[in-house]
Amino acid sequence: MDLKDLSIKYNLSQKTSAPQFRGRLPKNNIKSMGDAAIKTASAAAAALGIASIALAKSNDKPLMDENIKSVLKENITPHISAETYFVVRNNFMNDTVELDKYIEYEVKKYIDMHRFRNPEKLILLKDLFKEIVLERINNQTLPKDFSDIPFLKQDRKLNYSDLILSKKLLETCVKKGMSFNDIASLTNCHISHVQAKAKEYGVLSQKLVYRENVKNLSNYTDEIVNEYENGTSIEKLMQKYNVSVSSITNFLKKHGVKIREQNFVNITEDELRKCLNAGMTTKEMGEYFSCCPQTIANKLAKLGLKTKRQSEIGKYDDKLTKENLKACIEKGMNIREIAKLYDSSRPTVARKIRFYGLATEHSAQIQRLAAIDNKEFEKCFNQGMSILAIARHFNCSWRTVVNRIKQSKSQDLDVEKLKSLAPEEIEEKILEACLKNEELAENDEIMELADFVSTNLVQIKDNKNLTEFVALLESTAERRITVEEFFEADAVKNMIILLDADNQKKEDFKILCDDYSKLITKLSKQDNKFLYDIALKTFPSFHDDESLKSANYILDVCNNLEKSVHNAEREIAYWYMSKKQDKILKEAEEFGIGIDGILNKERAGQYLVNAAVYKKYLATGDTSGYPACFLKVLKDYNLPEGLAIRNLVRIEDWKNNSDKTLINDFLAYFDEKGGSIEKAFINQYLENFYLDCDTLIPVELENGQNHVATFSAKAKRSIVEHNKFPNCIDYLAKFEDVMHRFARKKQDSGIKFCSNSRISWYEVKIFTWADRLQSSSNDLYFDIYKPQHR
Repeated sequence: MDLKDLSIKYNLSQKTSAPQFRGRLPKNNIKSMGDAAIKTASAAAAALGIASIALAKSNDKPLMDENIKSVLKENITPHISAETYFVVRNNFMNDTVELDKYIEYEVKKYIDMHRFRNPEKLILLKDLFKEIVLERINNQTLPKDFSDIPFLKQDRKLNYSDLILSKKLLETCVKKGMSFNDIASLTNCHISHVQAKAKEYGVLSQKLVYRENVKNLSNYTDEIVNEYENGTSIEKLMQKYNVSVSSITNFLKKHGVKIREQNFVNITEDELRKCLNAGMTTKEMGEYFSCCPQTIANKLAKLGLKTKRQSEIGKYDDKLTKENLKACIEKGMNIREIAKLYDSSRPTVARKIRFYGLATEHSAQIQRLAAIDNKEFEKCFNQGMSILAIARHFNCSWRTVVNRIKQSKSQDLDVEKLKSLAPEEIEEKILEACLKNEELAENDEIMELADFVSTNLVQIKDNKNLTEFVALLESTAERRITVEEFFEADAVKNMIILLDADNQKKEDFKILCDDYSKLITKLSKQDNKFLYDIALKTFPSFHDDESLKSANYILDVCNNLEKSVHNAEREIAYWYMSKKQDKILKEAEEFGIGIDGILNKERAGQYLVNAAVYKKYLATGDTSGYPACFLKVLKDYNLPEGLAIRNLVRIEDWKNNSDKTLINDFLAYFDEKGGSIEKAFINQYLENFYLDCDTLIPVELENGQNHVATFSAKAKRSIVEHNKFPNCIDYLAKFEDVMHRFARKKQDSGIKFCSNSRISWYEVKIFTWADRLQSSSNDLYFDIYKPQHR
């Protein structure tokens, strides 16, 4: 990979202290300038490494394409003197190292570098200067005296933003869908400079254009309504009027139009795979197929496909471990350097650092300084300490000391007044400050921060940074301090930390709600209404820590692979009811105490689950997946609640853990000798289950082969007709029991092979009983009952 490819893919820089250089380039001969002087002038650029030509978004999609780059070159070309071209052509065409040094010197000569806070500005300009000069020199078709370039005379150094931010550049970027924040990131300018230039040139951002488009929808009300009612899709209306799907949908609903169900776009799996292989996002695929991106996302989810971004989520987990990140931080590396080391993105690294509870040196420095009051800085200053001595004392930069002393002196009166204000009055002051200055109102970052502070006054009322923040905002609105100075203030940085924490909390809450909604949807599809009702009642609330704990607990229990659905249901039932401490909980705990005297919480939870089922059945008739005939028996016999619940537990155990076609398994739960209630259960079992189905029984034949015998429903009914209830139970259970084996001897009970001169058949015999089960054909399907009293 060559340097150009590297520079496009990465945004590399190293921290360095740029040396001061005041020498001037001799006009006649560059060689008269000493190597030491050139080296001194260029040390900073040499340390910075590979130049960053383009900043990149996610998926390596460059913000700066050739069109934008061409516009930048047009801005810069007239400000490079003819002398630069001559010097490069005559001295440095074959020496790349010296060329880089000279180009850096030229940049510093023409551009005001003292106002630079970001070394990437120097890198970007250096690369652009170099490309412009070399392209022009190497173009043999143009005049050798460079008379084709309209050089501009300038008496002073240019400001970086004035050079970069031309009207044509802003218009080009906005047409490509870039926001002002994107343009600021691309050009390394502050967002306030981008907004100021855009206002000067009358260039509207995509966001403002979008807002205007939404406002203008009312001018086309009849047209939009008619088009939609005549079959035009929402996606096509969205593209035509350049607004979002939700804006069109809300507009139609507002005007009383019923939104029709959208037909699913007919897109094949092969087409989607081709788009995914090309690295397209859901938004790009939506534009390609003329549909909503969410439609594409739904289609991908249904097919089990993922975009590149989705498939790469978590792929750095094996590299960005806590140990690796901690080691990098201990070496003093920042987020950008860690991202470069592990070939990851900065947001991914930042997310991992927050997840492990770590902090980079820069973040720790911000938090440390945030804990120091401005008065401490002023106190040191009043004691006669120099700015540099104070900076060394607090281990910070001298600029921080100056700003903190300024804030302390200028805000004393304002802060004292603000401390006495009620939350409503503070909120009003924040709103007034934002509306007072148009620059603040158009600054998304400030507006987001102001909105956060206004809506969280109660939580941060006792925070000393609150009053300082409001005073700083008013000072910015009245232009006593600049927007840059506002963001450099410690009180503002502390509020940004709180905002980031709040945003992270909201993101975590959103993930929790998504997971919890999926769980509720899953429970609604299962035969598990009790757990579904509890899950609904404990849906998480953002401002309720208890509900968050409850939701996380339920998710952990339900997602535990070692627990079955029923065990999870019982554990959650006991946890939920233990908060109420009522009579039913005591009964459940008595039921759950084992022989060893230890409480089995899941067993107690099972009692509670069935208590809820029983109460709901009595109130509404809802059986909740239990056999209705069994619940009817409980109701008809008017049993005490405790006894009814215990019988329900037995019904649930049978329903969840046994083969319903085996009467012996049923009798293991309900013994007919226990009383009339058990006999009623058995009778309902026979009428509603057993006599309507064949029972399959594994059996080993004489030759050692394993087969399956069938106790047919026809044979069962014949037994019941001849022996009546309850005597028939003994016959059914005995036949079912002996069918598991083959009668090897004459006295054995089991399956026997019989034959005569004409036919052969199988029969089931019970030793000492004359009754037989026989197959009507030569197989193990027993469908004939031959009783002894024919």
